[in-house]
Amino acid sequence: DADIIIRSFDNVIFQMHECNLECVADRFLQDDETSDDWLLCLPESGAVLEVLFRFVYPRPLPDLEKLEFEDLLLVAEAAEKYRFFSAKYACQLALR
Repeated sequence: DADIIIRSFDNVIFQMHECNLECVADRFLQDDETSDDWLLCLPESGAVLEVLFRFVYPRPLPDLEKLEFEDLLLVAEAAEKYRFFSAKYACQLALR
């Protein structure tokens, strides 16, 4: 029953609920992404989006300290870009 499909640059598909995204992300769409009513193509990798989207639904959060440093930076950049504030804060803690 997802109402939006998100595709990463490496063609990983995520079926999401727009209302959940709106609750956790201050800004999700940007001018440079291509989208229509149900499909959103993002420039991030599927691995980055997988971690980021774990913050959208009520389930255990990922252990960011287990990520490689470079991967953690990519997740932190995406969290900042889309304003996933809880993910951004978690990344800041993991980077200390």
